This record gives sequence, C-alpha cells and structure tokens, in this order.
Amino acid sequence: MRLIFLNLVFFFCILLSGYVSAQNNTDLPLFSRSHGFYDSDIEVVISSDEGAVIYYTLDGSEPNDLTGFKYSAPLKISKTTVLRATVYKNN
Repeated sequence: MRLIFLNLVFFFCILLSGYVSAQNNTDLPLFSRSHGFYDSDIEVVISSDEGAVIYYTLDGSEPNDLTGFKYSAPLKISKTTVLRATVYKNN
C-alpha cells in the first residue's frame, strides 16, 4: 500500500464594490487592494474625501448607516468575502 500526500493551497477571493447612492453621498470609496484571489490574509484600507463617513459590509449586501459597519481601521480579510463600501458626506 502506498500513501500519497497532497498539499492543498486554499485560495480565497475578495470582491470589492464601491458605489454612490443618492443620499448625501460623494465620491466612490477607494480600496487599497484590487479584487481577486489571494493565497494569504490581506488588509484592506478604504479611503475617501476628508470628512466623509464610510460604511461597509462583508456579505455583499448594500451598506448604509443602518445595515453597514462604520469604517474606522484597516480590515483583515482571511476568507472569501464580498466587501462593499459606500461614502456619506454631510453637505
């Protein structure tokens, strides 16, 4: 009997989506990483204009001030994730 060992490398995918909706939004958010496949954990920085508030989700749902998380620090991504962000700015 012969044993065969198989080393598997697991890749995870990050999909990024930034958008503007009609309510007090300004420019699109900027992501420090592009979408794609990564073979190790990554950090993603989201930025926009000074004074803007960024909301994000990690499940692909539409982020807003009720359903999203308020961005405050780089995000560590370690599994397949659909990261979406939107920017709000008071006029």
